Amino acid sequence: GKRPDGPLVKYCGLTREEDVLEADALGVNLLGFILAPSKRQVSPEFIASLPATKALKVGVVVLASGEALTQDIAALVDTGKLDAIQFHGQEDAAILDNLGIPSFKALSLKGDGDDEKVRYYRDSLCPRLLFDAFSPEAAGGTGKRIQAEFLKPFTDGPIWLAGGLNPENISEVLQQWQPEVVDL
Repeated sequence: GKRPDGPLVKYCGLTREEDVLEADALGVNLLGFILAPSKRQVSPEFIASLPATKALKVGVVVLASGEALTQDIAALVDTGKLDAIQFHGQEDAAILDNLGIPSFKALSLKGDGDDEKVRYYRDSLCPRLLFDAFSPEAAGGTGKRIQAEFLKPFTDGPIWLAGGLNPENISEVLQQWQPEVVDL
């Protein structure tokens, strides 16, 4: 359900330990670490080296259909260095159920074929979806906002929102969509 004090905050794309510690001290709920090719990609060794935090640590992966987590990422899950996995690729819904830790799916909305994708994940194992803006350049982290008409059809379920959120637009976004999670 909705939290009375607003959404959970996920701060994604962290690459330096001092930023991790500062975000944790500021009360961010989820710390996101990109394990897929990206200008903000970090190594599994970096995550393994981090101190404990109050915030949960989320590894962001981009897998092809049928592909499994690599051994080094699975080891982060097994040792408790990652608390959750965010899938941002073409993963089969079944992988979301076989991890033994929380996981969720990020979907880039582009208006065409979204309904089918959202239904596939929501109806299978993943009622919580992180909606991001589509970009041909990258799976996520582009800083683009989702077009309102692409998001509107999916407001019957919980909304986790990413894509171009910043201090200038966050209050409008919170008012309009009342997301459970915002990903900054």
